[in-house]
Amino acid sequence: MSKKILVLTPRLPYPLIGGDKIRIYSIAKGLIKAGHELSLVSFVTNRREAELSQRSEFTNIFSSVQTVVLPRWRSYLNTLRGLASKKPLQIFYYRSQEMASLVERELASSRYDAVLVHLIRMAPYVIDKRGVKKILEMTDALSLNYNRSRQYGSSSLLGIIYRIEEKRVMEYEQECIKQFDVSVVVSLIDRDYLIKNKDEKTREKVKVISHGVLDAFLQYDSQVYNKNLIVFIGNLKTHQNNDAILYFVKKIYPLIKLRRSTAILRIVGANPSRAVRNLDGKNGIEITGKVKNVADYTIEACVSVSPIRIGAGMRGKILESMAMGIPVVTTTVGVEGIENARHGKHFLAADTPEKFAEAVFNIMDNLSLRDSLSRNGKELARRYRYSALAQKYAKLLD
Repeated sequence: MSKKILVLTPRLPYPLIGGDKIRIYSIAKGLIKAGHELSLVSFVTNRREAELSQRSEFTNIFSSVQTVVLPRWRSYLNTLRGLASKKPLQIFYYRSQEMASLVERELASSRYDAVLVHLIRMAPYVIDKRGVKKILEMTDALSLNYNRSRQYGSSSLLGIIYRIEEKRVMEYEQECIKQFDVSVVVSLIDRDYLIKNKDEKTREKVKVISHGVLDAFLQYDSQVYNKNLIVFIGNLKTHQNNDAILYFVKKIYPLIKLRRSTAILRIVGANPSRAVRNLDGKNGIEITGKVKNVADYTIEACVSVSPIRIGAGMRGKILESMAMGIPVVTTTVGVEGIENARHGKHFLAADTPEKFAEAVFNIMDNLSLRDSLSRNGKELARRYRYSALAQKYAKLLD
């Protein structure tokens, strides 16, 4: 039975840069394919971004698209005001009376069967609403992310913010689970972290729908490759990706260069920090920045590295590498959430610089191992196609 759904997002889910945008956009496409009608209400940072919302990428999916302009300077001011509060700072970052009024009018003027809220930062706009099914796409247990982040960069401004946020986010996540009909995360690890010591009724309200991979990546096949090329894929705006690549460059890459001076490291991802940009052209390191098609810069790689040390949820970029047939070396944290993935069969995992470098060499020097990881990784990635996973979201509406 067709449902009418209001979708609330903190950012326009396009262009598809970053796992959060890819996920909510793919979910929306899946719901449309299942026969449901969607309307979008989203924040934008400026008028130019608002104009993007009228592109066919949106109008082909959403029956209506409405935006609220929230400049960054206002968000920063809101965040400062939130320091004295007990609620998460990100809630204040996205605080807007205009958004609150728009959501109120939208729910009053049209009979929606459900509201799909993307991330806890948008939860305040519907958390106390009644008479409509409320689904919260949490994606990750953010409190787990902050908990793990404390051990790195604790003296930095970001580390201080994480310490402030951790307890606030944990309490707010629990409030959301209580007030929403369903909350969705991408892995059992996130779910278990959120519902530990909770009663059965609360546990049942948190569902797992894993990250996925776009079908387009499965069309590639990394059979012809440069045996010296190592790639890192990820949106470098996120703290966990920025930390991962700087950790790799400082601790692991020098060990690789000692044994293979011809090694090349290509860092593919939007929003590189100044520290990452400064690496360009040094010691065989290439920085691409934002690219139109990730596969064009990665398909010839011998190995893909994902040395994630912090974070929660599930890494979609690992699935993208697997889908293209590029063998992956990651950490035990990096591979969390990818069910049925096995070390030595689908990927290699290592948690120290020495073992990580050795795993990279194993793939570079062992043709049969590389072929096996490539073939098995691609087969595993097929199970995580977004076109199939989105169907699970449709079932939540029943």
